[in-house]
Amino acid sequence: MPQLRHARDGQDAAHRPAPGRAGRSRARAVQGDPVSKCGLILAAGNPARQDDGLGPAAAEALQDLAGVQVDCGFQYNIEDCEAISRAAWVVFVDALASEGDQPWEFEPVEQVQSPGYTSHAVHPSELIALTEEVFGMRIPAWTMGIRGRSFEMFEEGLTPEGQIHLDAAVQWLRDWTSRKQEGITPEPTTT
Repeated sequence: MPQLRHARDGQDAAHRPAPGRAGRSRARAVQGDPVSKCGLILAAGNPARQDDGLGPAAAEALQDLAGVQVDCGFQYNIEDCEAISRAAWVVFVDALASEGDQPWEFEPVEQVQSPGYTSHAVHPSELIALTEEVFGMRIPAWTMGIRGRSFEMFEEGLTPEGQIHLDAAVQWLRDWTSRKQEGITPEPTTT
């Protein structure tokens, strides 16, 4: 289950106290620092709206990946940039509402020159651009859209088709992260 996080203190503030302004001891990752770099999976979605919960369901299924930090929320937020800045790479996982035959799509995040900001939702490309602007590092990033069918009803639980797509996407992403950690550069693909 995703955990509460403190915007200024990383992913898991529930297990460590939030420092005050004076004497903050939080260390920032330095690009190329192998000790602090791991993969990051950021998932978004609303589990109370059927297949909109595909992102959170994927996050829950991927919690046990070694060397990968997994985080989840209803949407992506600018506060996510701090965790992104500490990652070797990031995959944004969300439900995909478009029609198509494939259970999921996986592609690189498009680079934007100037991030735009709203208080409601932030696109992965804007988060990557903002991370580069604030922390001075461009983090390799991809999006994984898991195709869903029903998003309108306020009902918990995935549709049967959404569950099938989730299972296929999670297995592929497990294999992808394993190859990535072995130093093999997996090619972004659509299945």
